[in-house]
Amino acid sequence: MSLFLRRALIRGQPRATHGSIIPVVFKSRSYASKHKGKGKQPSEEPRTGQKGSHANATSNLVPASQRAFLDEGVQAEYDKTSSKMSSSIDWLRKEVAGITARGIGHVTPALLDPVRVVVADGPKELRLEEVATVGIREGTNFIITLFEDENMKYVEKAIYAAKLPNIVPQKVDGRTIKIMVPRPTMEARSALLNTASKIAEDTRVQIRKTRDVVARKNSWKPRTHSEEIDRFQKLCDNRIKEVDQILNKAKQELGK
Repeated sequence: MSLFLRRALIRGQPRATHGSIIPVVFKSRSYASKHKGKGKQPSEEPRTGQKGSHANATSNLVPASQRAFLDEGVQAEYDKTSSKMSSSIDWLRKEVAGITARGIGHVTPALLDPVRVVVADGPKELRLEEVATVGIREGTNFIITLFEDENMKYVEKAIYAAKLPNIVPQKVDGRTIKIMVPRPTMEARSALLNTASKIAEDTRVQIRKTRDVVARKNSWKPRTHSEEIDRFQKLCDNRIKEVDQILNKAKQELGK
């Protein structure tokens, strides 16, 4: 470009040369096209929420304050162990709730949860609700209505096999069974409490076993893995405290 044209651009006043008109749309040359296809500049990085390895790497990070261990493998073992112990606690809570309900005279369909029915040519054991409806009359009586009358003998057999205290089926007609649940005596409450205590102790044993399995699997030694052992022991102690709380609540509700 001649010096004449440069000056014309700088001053912003286009001039004609040899009868032609200089376009007024002259712009500074852009070199972006020269770099096309050569990749992003170093300053261009994926933003938060965009797809990319950077976003994926940071989205899964857990703050150190919420982690028991810095080692991801040990943390995974800790989370898995905690989940197993919680499952044991949930099972205990459900079982003790059913025992307590029977001890204070509350009749609920949950009392018949242990009943499993095996029908003729059946592929597996069925829950009572799968072959009949379970209703409650006058607050103390079960009324079981079968979907098919040919299953009567199988349902009666299943109720006896469950060995539920004071649960005796009485056949009303071809499709109906009545169960009268008497109010528990002090002796019956004491027996129920003993059952709850046994279940609670079994749960404690299971929780300790879950802790010991992890320690043996990783060959942890007191001298070299004191932190891991202490953390898992604390987790075990907290879960056992939950067991004690559930059992103590049952004792209070049963009048002990």
